Amino acid sequence: MELRTLKIRLSSASARSADDHPALPAAQGLRSTNLFGAKHLLGTHGSTNLLAEALLHFRRPIVLTLHLALIPLGYFAAFALRFDLPLPETYFGLFSATVFYLVAIRLLSFAVFGLYSGW
Repeated sequence: MELRTLKIRLSSASARSADDHPALPAAQGLRSTNLFGAKHLLGTHGSTNLLAEALLHFRRPIVLTLHLALIPLGYFAAFALRFDLPLPETYFGLFSATVFYLVAIRLLSFAVFGLYSGW
């Protein structure tokens, strides 16, 4: 019975506009804040924050650097899980010989499928 009442209240609240409902954030003057808190990134007076501007400007090199770090780390983690972390010498040699090919193939495939373009 309680769940049905909650569904009715939610459906009736969504039928009204945000200005009519006092519990919705839009009615409390937070209309300019989006889901990710862009109002806080842009500052209170509309001036851009230098950190946010730098992150947006250098987002592709940052993503590329993260990929360069995380791809080999994930590959090493796969070897570590397979051998319970003390890698045998022959498999460490295999890891070090193939990690560069793996990074190159992954980065190339990311570029071909458009992961580095767009927003």
